Amino acid sequence: MLNDHYEITLATHWLSALVNDDYTGLEDNEAADLDVFMYDYWRLPDALFSIVDDTNRLAIDEVSGLLADCYTCRVYFTNKETASC
Repeated sequence: MLNDHYEITLATHWLSALVNDDYTGLEDNEAADLDVFMYDYWRLPDALFSIVDDTNRLAIDEVSGLLADCYTCRVYFTNKETASC
């Protein structure tokens, strides 16, 4: 059961990989960078992703640190401290 979330700013470039688990649009090094960011940095291997709203904007992408066309996304995960048994 997913019971908590973070909101992060992500470039449109990453969304297909995160929301649909479709990495075909990424180069190998980009897929590795994304995995490091999400799974090593956030430590959320079983997270689910959704786009909060459908309005993209120019912002700093949290994966690359570069200015890009971005969306605010939610990362849903199980918080073991607050999860009920």
